Amino acid sequence: MKKWLDNNKKIIIVIGIVLAVVLFFCTAIGWYKINLIFNGEIAPAKFTDIAQVFISGLGLFGVVIAAFYQVHKHKLDRNAHFADMISQAIAHFNDNDNLGLRWGAVYELRNLASDFPNKRLMIIEMLALNVMEKFRTASRERGANRPGMDLFYAVNLLITLSTKYNFEPCFIQLKCDGLELSGINFEGAELCEANFCGTYLYGANLHEVNLRSANLTEADLRGAKGLTAAQLLEAIVDDTTLLDPDLRAEYDRLKAEQ
Repeated sequence: MKKWLDNNKKIIIVIGIVLAVVLFFCTAIGWYKINLIFNGEIAPAKFTDIAQVFISGLGLFGVVIAAFYQVHKHKLDRNAHFADMISQAIAHFNDNDNLGLRWGAVYELRNLASDFPNKRLMIIEMLALNVMEKFRTASRERGANRPGMDLFYAVNLLITLSTKYNFEPCFIQLKCDGLELSGINFEGAELCEANFCGTYLYGANLHEVNLRSANLTEADLRGAKGLTAAQLLEAIVDDTTLLDPDLRAEYDRLKAEQ
């Protein structure tokens, strides 16, 4: 209680001043009664009338403070609940031994974004950081070139949430060289300086993706959806980058004009 009072001292003072002013006028008016029933004359109020007005004002002040405290307490409880839920979801998402937990974690994060509107950006940023770390790990291991579908689902959730709530999905310096990411959805994402060297991106959705300084050498981008030559001009592309013939011709033309 003491901590709460310290944190909300200014608000309580303002409320107290407002109620004090109201109470003052109510008490001042209480000194007189308008006897409209009999002769319309103003008569002095009794002491009991003044006391009733004063006590009512104090009671009102107490009710307002109690209500404000309950609202604040509910907010704190809700924030604590959110912290517990997102910590658990992220921990499950990073559980490499249980695919079911990882799938459930992504589903839980989606629900949290719906239930806590003011925490959506935090959810997106935390999930993006963990997704990027999983890509780095998969890229280092090289054992199984295609990451688990839970990671694809997580990326798709990030894109969906970002589009729905008008945030920008950011994967700056994403490292996934040598991975098999066919069909992955990166629509609208920030992939500046990402490393896609040797990455298989056949059929990936790259519509309106920012590929500035992204390494696409030896990457297979055939069949990529929404990919344009203008996007490729900002990336690192060479003869080892596999593109659809028409896209390669358009890219070479624009490159020659630079």
